[in-house]
Amino acid sequence: MNIHTFSRGSSVLLTALLIAACGGGGGSAGSVTPPPSAPAADGFVFPTNPKVAHGRFDRMGQPVVATVLLLTKDKDPFNGTDPNQDGDYAALMTERLQQLHTGLDDAIIAKGLAVCPTDVCLRQVIGKIIPDTLQLDLSQPDGFPNGRRFEDPTVDRILSMALLDLTTPGTCGSGPCTVFSFERLPNNPTRNESPFLAQFPYLAAAHPPP
Repeated sequence: MNIHTFSRGSSVLLTALLIAACGGGGGSAGSVTPPPSAPAADGFVFPTNPKVAHGRFDRMGQPVVATVLLLTKDKDPFNGTDPNQDGDYAALMTERLQQLHTGLDDAIIAKGLAVCPTDVCLRQVIGKIIPDTLQLDLSQPDGFPNGRRFEDPTVDRILSMALLDLTTPGTCGSGPCTVFSFERLPNNPTRNESPFLAQFPYLAAAHPPP
């Protein structure tokens, strides 16, 4: 898991938060039998059995919805439902968001960033997390919140919407943010530590084991 954090202060707290919740959006995946596969000409192996033969044990539209905004006991039920049922979890996410503000607001304020009241935070982030889907408008430039590129610090951006008052001058450089000015957020890191590949599978090479 790539962990993105706020620079200018709350990085330690948010790193700890994400490490504690790490594991994608899932709870316990259980035992999964690998499906039959066939090697492709380029050496990659893809399943060949039909879609109905697969079982779901995780789903993720945005990277922090189940990971951060749901407690462990609620992750598996959430992953077992479809996005059109995500509104059923709004109250649980609101309660969790309030808990995060209680634990993090003092540290964020101490670093000169403005936190938002829970109702303001909900208005900023709700359209991006319920339903938990990846939204893409092909008529608009790509990049979060319109789709998600590998280089987008999406975790930072969702957490910024959930924790920071994006209307306060200074939160985004010299002036207030809007939901589409994520490039000005105090995110860290600003780029991947290794260059991405220009062709499939596009991700950078894995780090060697320690």
